[in-house]
Amino acid sequence: MVNTTILESYLHRTQAKRKPPERFSFTGIKASPIIVSFDQTLRATGVVVAQVSDHGKVWVLHHETIKTADPGVKSFEETYARTDHLKSQVLELLATNDDIVKAVIEQPPMGGGFRTESSTFAAYAVSRVCLAKRLPYTYMQARHARAVLVGGGKVDTKGPAHARLAELVPETSSRKWNENTRDALINLLAHVIDSQEGS
Repeated sequence: MVNTTILESYLHRTQAKRKPPERFSFTGIKASPIIVSFDQTLRATGVVVAQVSDHGKVWVLHHETIKTADPGVKSFEETYARTDHLKSQVLELLATNDDIVKAVIEQPPMGGGFRTESSTFAAYAVSRVCLAKRLPYTYMQARHARAVLVGGGKVDTKGPAHARLAELVPETSSRKWNENTRDALINLLAHVIDSQEGS
């Protein structure tokens, strides 16, 4: 015979664990300045320039994917060449967007992973341009950004965050957007949320 007290206790704990986290409500958010966000690698860097207005309306002013040219060489020489090309592309981008007041750069993975040097060198390239332009910048950890957007918890895959992003900014579900630009906007929105949390 099943002990109903134990069963009810188990079901209560299980349902509590499965309960989806409460998602951040953009309706109470304050207006943000114009921000540029980067989801960077040496081959393809997603870039989004956006602003969040009062009550959470997201205005995307620009989005693109910067692709560096193949230098025709391999090994570390390719890494150096793509880093230089990315720096020149970012410099050109910032030169034509004077209203940007802050940059968000995806934090390179630490402690191992696939092709970590690509993300690290790309982050270095973007940050050096920001310094040269005297543009304040901050780093955003990708997993943290996804968790912030969906409301908390451990988010190992991008699917839930991309789905939530499509709810907030429907245009991101179109073919004009790709994984790089979507991730860049997720990082930007997470930064806005983090900066206003508790204020």
